[in-house]
Amino acid sequence: MTNSTPRDDRSGDDTTEDSWITDDDMPTEAELWERRAGNDPAPPTEDPDSSSEDGPLSLTGRMERWLEYLFNSGVELSFLGSFGLLILFFTPPLLSVDGISFSGLVAIASGSTWLGLFRGGYIDVGEFPGYGNFASAPVRFAVYNVALVGGTYAGAYWWDAQSSLLFAIVFPAVITGVVIASVPRLT
Repeated sequence: MTNSTPRDDRSGDDTTEDSWITDDDMPTEAELWERRAGNDPAPPTEDPDSSSEDGPLSLTGRMERWLEYLFNSGVELSFLGSFGLLILFFTPPLLSVDGISFSGLVAIASGSTWLGLFRGGYIDVGEFPGYGNFASAPVRFAVYNVALVGGTYAGAYWWDAQSSLLFAIVFPAVITGVVIASVPRLT
């Protein structure tokens, strides 16, 4: 005598016709693409107060969209810039370790912020390639590594030369912004 009701523990032993998942429960390819399209970050409009499909974007909606760009840009910069971070980590320090550490953190944080601002269209420097654009990945890899290493060493140099925390913040932030802004022109 077989039990036709699905088991509560769902251990996979239930082989009856009334199993707890059927082919009708599986989404079609078109439904999967529709779900994916809803998860992509929306490109910004010309006017941030303009209306979207659901009405005008609230301040919370605009902030959530910008944080989405910021987070995704931080992941992209950390992944593609990992070679530069390894260079900073494994090369013998030519400058003070404190200057390199602090300037490196500023370069990563400001680079993610610049990249989110540029990619989201909040500062117009041209059209950035998409996150999954493999054709531009070598260029982005090179640019992000140059931005991180160059910004870090510039900030560390001025940390040592002037003994000023201000230079260790300003130089990495400016250099990473200028170098990352060149991505649309190089791709």
